Amino acid sequence: MESELQVMESLLGKYSIRSASLKMDIESYKSNASRGQYINTSSYNEAISNYNKLVEQYNSVLKQHQIKYAGYETELKRINDLIDRYNCGN
Repeated sequence: MESELQVMESLLGKYSIRSASLKMDIESYKSNASRGQYINTSSYNEAISNYNKLVEQYNSVLKQHQIKYAGYETELKRINDLIDRYNCGN
Protein backbone atom coordinates (compact mmCIF):
# COMPACT_ATOMS: atom_id res chain seq x y z
CA MET A 1 0.00 0.00 0.00
CA GLU A 2 2.78 2.42 0.90
CA SER A 3 4.42 2.05 -2.50
CA GLU A 4 1.10 2.67 -4.26
CA LEU A 5 0.60 5.80 -2.16
CA GLN A 6 4.11 6.98 -3.00
CA VAL A 7 3.49 6.50 -6.72
CA MET A 8 0.28 8.52 -6.46
CA GLU A 9 2.04 11.25 -4.46
CA SER A 10 4.79 11.44 -7.08
CA LEU A 11 2.19 11.74 -9.83
CA LEU A 12 0.35 14.45 -7.91
CA GLY A 13 3.63 16.35 -7.56
CA LYS A 14 4.28 16.12 -11.30
CA TYR A 15 0.73 17.28 -12.04
CA SER A 16 1.15 20.21 -9.65
CA ILE A 17 4.38 21.34 -11.31
CA ARG A 18 2.93 21.01 -14.81
CA SER A 19 -0.31 22.80 -13.89
CA ALA A 20 1.64 25.66 -12.28
CA SER A 21 3.63 26.02 -15.50
CA LEU A 22 0.49 26.03 -17.62
CA LYS A 23 -1.15 28.52 -15.28
CA MET A 24 1.84 30.86 -15.69
CA ASP A 25 1.56 30.51 -19.48
CA ILE A 26 -2.15 31.34 -19.35
CA GLU A 27 -1.53 34.35 -17.11
CA SER A 28 1.17 35.52 -19.52
CA TYR A 29 -1.27 35.29 -22.44
CA LYS A 30 -3.85 37.26 -20.46
CA SER A 31 -1.30 39.88 -19.45
CA ASN A 32 -0.11 40.33 -23.02
CA ALA A 33 -3.69 40.59 -24.28
CA SER A 34 -4.56 43.18 -21.63
CA ARG A 35 -1.62 45.29 -22.83
CA GLY A 36 -2.95 45.10 -26.37
CA GLN A 37 -0.29 42.71 -27.61
CA TYR A 38 -1.13 40.03 -30.12
CA ILE A 39 -1.55 36.55 -28.72
CA ASN A 40 -1.93 33.29 -30.56
CA THR A 41 -5.48 32.38 -29.60
CA SER A 42 -5.13 28.73 -30.59
CA SER A 43 -2.07 28.40 -28.30
CA TYR A 44 -3.96 30.18 -25.53
CA ASN A 45 -7.00 27.91 -25.93
CA GLU A 46 -4.76 24.84 -26.06
CA ALA A 47 -3.05 25.89 -22.82
CA ILE A 48 -6.43 26.31 -21.14
CA SER A 49 -7.62 22.94 -22.45
CA ASN A 50 -4.43 21.22 -21.27
CA TYR A 51 -4.70 22.91 -17.88
CA ASN A 52 -8.33 21.82 -17.46
CA LYS A 53 -7.49 18.22 -18.43
CA LEU A 54 -4.60 18.22 -15.99
CA VAL A 55 -6.83 19.51 -13.19
CA GLU A 56 -9.29 16.68 -13.90
CA GLN A 57 -6.46 14.12 -13.82
CA TYR A 58 -5.07 15.60 -10.62
CA ASN A 59 -8.47 15.51 -8.93
CA SER A 60 -9.00 11.91 -10.02
CA VAL A 61 -5.63 10.76 -8.64
CA LEU A 62 -6.18 12.81 -5.48
CA LYS A 63 -9.52 11.08 -4.87
CA GLN A 64 -7.91 7.66 -5.43
CA HIS A 65 -5.10 8.63 -3.06
CA GLN A 66 -7.55 9.71 -0.37
CA ILE A 67 -9.42 6.41 -0.63
CA LYS A 68 -6.20 4.38 -0.59
CA TYR A 69 -4.84 6.39 2.33
CA ALA A 70 -8.01 5.85 4.35
CA GLY A 71 -7.62 2.10 3.77
CA TYR A 72 -3.97 2.34 4.74
CA GLU A 73 -4.82 4.10 8.00
CA THR A 74 -7.46 1.48 8.80
CA GLU A 75 -5.03 -1.36 8.15
CA LEU A 76 -2.30 0.34 10.16
CA LYS A 77 -4.67 0.77 13.11
CA ARG A 78 -5.69 -2.89 12.88
CA ILE A 79 -2.06 -4.03 12.90
CA ASN A 80 -1.18 -1.73 15.78
CA ASP A 81 -4.15 -3.07 17.76
CA LEU A 82 -2.92 -6.62 17.16
CA ILE A 83 0.57 -5.65 18.33
CA ASP A 84 -0.85 -3.98 21.43
CA ARG A 85 -2.92 -7.06 22.26
CA TYR A 86 0.13 -9.29 21.78
CA ASN A 87 2.27 -7.05 23.98
CA CYS A 88 -0.37 -6.98 26.73
CA GLY A 89 -0.36 -10.78 26.80
CA ASN A 90 3.40 -10.98 27.51
